[in-house]
Amino acid sequence: MNLYLFVLFWCVLAIFVASNLFYPLFFAICGLLFRRKASEELPATDGLLPITLLVPAYNESSVIKAKLENIDSLEYPSGMLRVIVASDGSSDGSQDIVDSHVGKRPLKLLDFQERRGKASVVNDAIAVCEDPWICLCDANVMFFPDALIRLGNRLSDSKVGAVTGDVRLASHESDFGRGESLYYTVERAIQQGESRIGSVMGVDGGMYLIKRELLKPVPTDTILDDFTISMRVIQQGFRIQYEPSAIADENGTPSSSIEYGRRKRVARGAVQAISRGIFPSIFGQPIEFFQWLFHKFFRWLNPFLLIGIFISSLLLVQTSVWFQGFVLVGAILIACTLLAWFLPTLRSAPVIGVIYYAGLSHWAMLIGFFQGLSGKYSAVWNRTERKQVKN
Repeated sequence: MNLYLFVLFWCVLAIFVASNLFYPLFFAICGLLFRRKASEELPATDGLLPITLLVPAYNESSVIKAKLENIDSLEYPSGMLRVIVASDGSSDGSQDIVDSHVGKRPLKLLDFQERRGKASVVNDAIAVCEDPWICLCDANVMFFPDALIRLGNRLSDSKVGAVTGDVRLASHESDFGRGESLYYTVERAIQQGESRIGSVMGVDGGMYLIKRELLKPVPTDTILDDFTISMRVIQQGFRIQYEPSAIADENGTPSSSIEYGRRKRVARGAVQAISRGIFPSIFGQPIEFFQWLFHKFFRWLNPFLLIGIFISSLLLVQTSVWFQGFVLVGAILIACTLLAWFLPTLRSAPVIGVIYYAGLSHWAMLIGFFQGLSGKYSAVWNRTERKQVKN
């Protein structure tokens, strides 16, 4: 019995360490060794193509005016950028703000009366997009003036199908800002390396540029539309690249309850994507499949891996101080997470804040995974409270 538990413990631990330590470390080092030096000068505009900037929106009255002004400030060549705001049944007057805006760029409002979810809105909006490139972005994400040009220069490569940028979170207003900030710092480091070796495993939905012919309609009940669109780009034989010099700002998640709901949604979407085969082919795209396996699949399984490590250590606790140590560490992490849950002031402490964010995320992913197994999906979800990014 102990032999089976011993083998189980080491197998689960090996998968956890490989996907959460070795894989990020390897690709972060690759990114540092082979990183592209970002020019401080504005890149050339010779190879750029016309872009439709698509902003799906639901009740974005608090930020949509600032978003349109931000678009007007972009340095993309005159006459080569048009804007579509697609309202998903907004009821807060967002449409009136868009209608009244007189800016430098051609602007069109698609005012869908019924709220159906982002996937449906994007499907309908891309059907009227005629430009060869499409930039999808969130209403609360504010681009740096040269961001679109830098994305476009990377997309000019014939082997690249989509480019994602560096959307920086202003996490100081969040009650777990350090944990969230650390998570995205690690993600950006991984993406830097993935870009050099294979393909980035998913775009940042807040800002990414894609070739129009690769943007196919997704099922209307799709939960992770950005991830699905990304994987379909890879499945069509193109690469997704990360451009660190294309920068935008976005406020971080303001509260634990909102992040808890978002993580559950990600887990439900992960189950949906796996069941529908939305991942690279192991035979046709072995590098990208390897990246997906360690960057996405095994990390989606993190809650189960951690439970397996803790329970097997608990059952083997009498056999070695090694397992006693694992049980002790696990108990401390659980205790810190629970303390921070009941005592919010502890979340501002550097170490406890990171532990709390990780604990909350994994618990939410566990619940969301089982919800996803039901097979009942809804692409409609409650929006995050938007605030304008503070300069």
